[in-house]
Amino acid sequence: SNPELACRDPNHVAVTGRTPLAEPFRETGFFTPSNLSGDILRSLEEIAARSIAAISPDVPPTGAFHTEIKLTDDGLRVIEVNGRPGGIWIPEIVEMVGGPSIRTLAGQAALGLRLALSEELGREGVGYELQFQPPFGAVRLNDLQGVQEVSRLDGVRVATLSKQPGAALDWREGTVCSLFTVVGVAKDHAA
Repeated sequence: SNPELACRDPNHVAVTGRTPLAEPFRETGFFTPSNLSGDILRSLEEIAARSIAAISPDVPPTGAFHTEIKLTDDGLRVIEVNGRPGGIWIPEIVEMVGGPSIRTLAGQAALGLRLALSEELGREGVGYELQFQPPFGAVRLNDLQGVQEVSRLDGVRVATLSKQPGAALDWREGTVCSLFTVVGVAKDHAA
């Protein structure tokens, strides 16, 4: 890709952090804002802009993009670039912590409108989505208790079951095999 090309006036709305993967390679959730330093954030935003520009090197792309970048011991590695807003729960969680409506911004960007975003997106805590994966190799869910109690914890907005007792489990289904999901806002990263 040509490093001189970049998204026309890119606006980076949110950078999410990821929780540790479940064995063998299943997602367990994300949080925003991330807990990365300013230098790393600037590097991530730069590589995201260049990656998006590489999709359409002759015409700067317009619209909303979701770019996944892995931090490795050998540096930043682009995993994927999607021509759409981020996946399940990201738009809602950005708004939960005082950020803008990603869907509204995506519509404005698709129309070619200039977006007016402040540097500080009004963060109010740390929003999160946690997916609880079954143990690697588990084949059936015998019982699952306590999700109602989790839903009453401070800051929890949503706690939903994905599997009912008796359901077959297969780790090869990946992330979608989660048992339940919790969405909420904590006061800070430690909480």
